[in-house]
Amino acid sequence: MNEVNPETKSTVAKILTLIGFVAMIVLTVYLVVRVVNMVPDRLANLTEPDPTDNETETEAGLTITADKYLIGLDEPVTISWSGPIDDGIYTFTAECDEGVILSRETADNPTPLLCHQVIGLDGETGITLTALESETEVSEVYYVIGLLDPSNGDLVLESESYFTITNPTINTNQAEENPPVLSQEPETPDIEIEPSRPSTETATEQPVYTTVYGLPVSDPNGLVDLTASHFVAGYLTAEQNFLRSQAIDNDFRGAIRFMVKNIGTKTSDEWHFVATLPSGQEVTSKREPLKPNEEATITLGFTPGNHLGNKTVSVRVYSQADFNQNNNHFIWSVPIVD
Repeated sequence: MNEVNPETKSTVAKILTLIGFVAMIVLTVYLVVRVVNMVPDRLANLTEPDPTDNETETEAGLTITADKYLIGLDEPVTISWSGPIDDGIYTFTAECDEGVILSRETADNPTPLLCHQVIGLDGETGITLTALESETEVSEVYYVIGLLDPSNGDLVLESESYFTITNPTINTNQAEENPPVLSQEPETPDIEIEPSRPSTETATEQPVYTTVYGLPVSDPNGLVDLTASHFVAGYLTAEQNFLRSQAIDNDFRGAIRFMVKNIGTKTSDEWHFVATLPSGQEVTSKREPLKPNEEATITLGFTPGNHLGNKTVSVRVYSQADFNQNNNHFIWSVPIVD
């Protein structure tokens, strides 16, 4: 029987170990090269947009613009719109208050526009309307613009907006029919055109408050949670009535309206708010406690002056007993136009 020399065994073992080590290095290098080649492809797949995503992102809505939101009698308003279909068929419907009569400007002559009636505007992306009559001092016209698919006539998109009509002659006629009663009080000025124009005197604006009561039941062990919300912009009339509007004409007295409500289960302590108006003026006022489910609607008038463009409005409510102050503050933007 042949015997293997121990030195020979050691040499063979070393050779096999070296071969195994080299094989591991080659395998490692191969795997690294494969991973490096795969990474760019994976990154490219991540950065390439999905065709279905492009279709979703490029879908546009129906955008409506108007040159004014407040008009008088015989004053035109031009409304224009744009949609995602160039050759689409648009429809226009005016929902008017009772007693409002409108006309539509055409290439030939003005034609009557019947309220609550849908009209087709094939290829047109704008319309000019004029208020001929209004039986009330302030009237609103809500209008709806629809987009039809030209291939089948189906409604694709729909959007709505509104404008306001003022008729100051209504208020003047009422004043003539009901002459003022003589008294020892100072003579009141003539009735103003609505909405009222700002005074030339510099004065601190006084907020107008309207508190609406629910059916509150206070829990002595409950929590107070005041929230500020429901922001609306508009005008204040001469009688301090609020008139909503999408934009504020700087020739008239503007106003903002918001609501503070206790959505907690316990009556609050005295609270106050700090409001920054579009004119830059800061208004603050202390208010009585609010019971659960009780709300206060606050209207603040201001003089726009020469502050044109989108102006910021901010309101913050302060109450020591309020456990949740994340809903005590809001910031909004109001367009002031000339």
